[in-house]
Amino acid sequence: MAFLDWNDKYSVGVKKIDDQHRHLFKLTNDFHEALAVGTAQRDLGKALEALVDYTRFHFADEEALMDEADFPELAQHRLVHERLTREARDFYIRFVEGRPVSTLDFAIFLSDWLVNHIIVMDKDIGIHLKSSRERRGGPF
Repeated sequence: MAFLDWNDKYSVGVKKIDDQHRHLFKLTNDFHEALAVGTAQRDLGKALEALVDYTRFHFADEEALMDEADFPELAQHRLVHERLTREARDFYIRFVEGRPVSTLDFAIFLSDWLVNHIIVMDKDIGIHLKSSRERRGGPF
């Protein structure tokens, strides 16, 4: 059973963003699965690195879409993205350096953050991008 199950309540209505969110769910599930089966530290590190790297890619892509559509809350959204990226990167660094960390706490933090961020903040992006697309007549 998956740690996080995607369903339509997480959809922001923009295919590109929804596809990336689905992939973040998959990577979070991969990380949690690696924890659950007691994967070797090196493999767990790879799963964590993939998750952190993709999160950074997704945030940059999402911010570019917001910028292109003149999303009014881009600055606030970018700060939230920067905070999570910094926390995830700091956790990853502590992990690879062998410092004490709770990987399960991090998986729970990340999944809670991902779900709440999508439902609370990213839904507004979807509404704005769809409205912008309708005004411009272009795709998003």
